[in-house]
Amino acid sequence: MIEDMHTFASSADRLADVMEQLPNSAAMRQTLGEINATLRETSAVLGAMRGVIGEGKETLRATETVLAFFQARGVGAGASDGSFDVSQYTAALQELGVAARELNALVGNTTRLVESPMLNERVEGTQSVAETRFGTVADLSNGFVDRVFWRALMLIAAFFAALLVYRVAATWIVKRLSQGSRG
Repeated sequence: MIEDMHTFASSADRLADVMEQLPNSAAMRQTLGEINATLRETSAVLGAMRGVIGEGKETLRATETVLAFFQARGVGAGASDGSFDVSQYTAALQELGVAARELNALVGNTTRLVESPMLNERVEGTQSVAETRFGTVADLSNGFVDRVFWRALMLIAAFFAALLVYRVAATWIVKRLSQGSRG
């Protein structure tokens, strides 16, 4: 019985040690540090993406200007005084050309950004770090759960063994007392 209590106390101490290590795990801190470092390194890629977004906004503004001209007057409506003014259409077509060039530049920058090896390396690096670290944490968690399960099973077995010993001892004492009162 004393040995079972000692085993229980030892198991409780080991469980406390594992619980202390789990939330303050060095692997978890290292993983978070690596992820933060990777995020800091991707600032160049984010800067390029901001540039692409800015160019996209400029293209949309130019397109809105061109479309506003046609929406206000209607396609083929001509000048308001009934005459046909070529200079207005020439200006609209020039703005449309500028918008098309900006759109081409936007598409080119977006393509270069998506195909850039730097972006691919950062994404792959972040994925591999996350997979490795989370795999380690999952393994540690599985080991922890297994240990807790087996220790709990041993504790239950020790309890029933102690209960059996108690029952045998109680039966033996009752027999001894009943034999002592007869004789």
